[in-house]
Amino acid sequence: MGNFNNNLIAKWRERFEVMVRLTLGIPIILAGLQLALVGNQLSFDLTKLATWTNTEKVFALPLGAFALFAAVTSLIGLYHRSMLLNRQLEKVQEQIAISNKQFKRSEEQFKLSQEQFALAAKKENYYFYTEHCKKINEEVSEHINNLESFISENKNKYGRFLFDFRIFYELCFPENKYDSMLVFEHKAQDFHYEEQLTKYKEILSQLLLNSEFKRITNDDLYSCLIKNLFSSGLTYVPKYLDRDSDNKSKIIYEVFNSLEIIFQVLTHYRLVKVETCEQCKHLIKKLEQAYIGANFS
Repeated sequence: MGNFNNNLIAKWRERFEVMVRLTLGIPIILAGLQLALVGNQLSFDLTKLATWTNTEKVFALPLGAFALFAAVTSLIGLYHRSMLLNRQLEKVQEQIAISNKQFKRSEEQFKLSQEQFALAAKKENYYFYTEHCKKINEEVSEHINNLESFISENKNKYGRFLFDFRIFYELCFPENKYDSMLVFEHKAQDFHYEEQLTKYKEILSQLLLNSEFKRITNDDLYSCLIKNLFSSGLTYVPKYLDRDSDNKSKIIYEVFNSLEIIFQVLTHYRLVKVETCEQCKHLIKKLEQAYIGANFS
């Protein structure tokens, strides 16, 4: 279509150029012919009025031919010009279409780049998240293993630590997700367990009051000491069920010692305030002394 229009425009340009030549040539030829035929009858005396008034009548044919050819040439020129303008408009539209395609392609490439960047960021976040989880898990497990020997002199302990890493990590680093890693430190950004520990302190105070009046059993004591810390992900549980009261007493002694380790982990990772932990330790120490001096069933 473009080549056809170009050829057509070229043809009309040729026609216009031919008409320009004819517009100038034909009147000159007619005027020359007229001069050759009747020139001896014409007067060129510029001092006579008839020379000026009759010139248009004498050369009416050449002037008429010039006017006719000039009008036709003008029309052809206008038509040729309009074809050029239309062609230019077509080119502009084609350029706009090409620009739109390029813009659309650029937009698609930009979206693809965004998706690739998001995927790369997601992979990077996932890598950092898993590595951070791994380090924290190793740290807490090592911390517990190093201190676990202080729970009891007996190598065959009646209880064992139960460390729920998922609960602990989500508590310690709620900002971190597998696709959004915000905290890279190995400390909590806030005292996320302070409120729960404050409630636990109130429970210990009530336990101490009940123990002084001997209104608590071994089972209730164990339940209150440990179950209220399940939400931290750190607990100390019996290795097996045993109804022997002597064994129950031994597991409770181990629980008292295990709480010291749990509090150390909580303060180490800045999940609770040190003063709140110290208050809980003080209450547990008094509770342990009351337990030793009491005869719980």
